[in-house]
Amino acid sequence: MPARAEEARTDGAGSAQALAAARGLVASLGLQGQVEDMIGQMRAPMIAALRQQAPRLPEAQVASLVDEFVMPEFRARAGEVVEATAAIYAGRLTPAEMRQVAEFYATLVGAKLRGLMPEVFAESMRFGQAWGARVAAAALAKHREALRARGLNL
Repeated sequence: MPARAEEARTDGAGSAQALAAARGLVASLGLQGQVEDMIGQMRAPMIAALRQQAPRLPEAQVASLVDEFVMPEFRARAGEVVEATAAIYAGRLTPAEMRQVAEFYATLVGAKLRGLMPEVFAESMRFGQAWGARVAAAALAKHREALRARGLNL
């Protein structure tokens, strides 16, 4: 194992110093805001899923119930995602490395990159989903007969 990997493992998630550095890193990444955005994006799919279970309820009523009972639970527990992510970083980077990354995100270009991350991630996800659908469709079309011969009826 390379020395840097061993150093990261030694200073890993159990170290108070590593966790402190990791918390600084996730703060510099704006992770709390990203988690809040993620929670907000989960609202519409939750409403849709619950409407399938209770199709007679109007969408506005289901949305109101989600807003009253479900969304507050997600918001109250958002810190769990931040802490888990900090622990993941603490187990993979040394405290010095995490401080260096946090210092980078405090620079103008680091702040610009941090600001672009949600947009780049969303665009990458859209591309990845479309790409995956295209590759899967092509693979299924290409191997349709072999798949049917093995019991997968397409």
